[in-house]
Amino acid sequence: MINPREVPLEALRELALDRVEQSSIRVLAGEIGLGPSTLHNFLTGATPHPRVRRKLAEWFVGEVGAGRAYPDQAYASALGILLSAVDPAVRDDAAADVLGLLERVHVQNGTVAPAWLQRLREAARPDPDEPSDGE
Repeated sequence: MINPREVPLEALRELALDRVEQSSIRVLAGEIGLGPSTLHNFLTGATPHPRVRRKLAEWFVGEVGAGRAYPDQAYASALGILLSAVDPAVRDDAAADVLGLLERVHVQNGTVAPAWLQRLREAARPDPDEPSDGE
């Protein structure tokens, strides 16, 4: 189970932005239990009040727990957060390693890897037509 206090603001914002694109700020604000202007302020970058953050995180956990899909960018953002302390010069390679590890875990356990994992792995692969830094 995901602890609402541990959900990064970036992940909350990404999912909320995706949901607003599917409906509206007013509709989503009602689902979360916030006023439309409060949600708008959060979506445009404001740091939420702790009570608002709690409501957003609880909504997020409910969405994830219900198995609702959320955008690949949310996974990419989470990966970026996890690798933020890694030297930027090797961060892309580290991301590819982490994604490869996740894929191996699914293979070893006989589970189907989620579609987002494959899409992120494909996005992380270098373009074979692009010259590398070593050329």
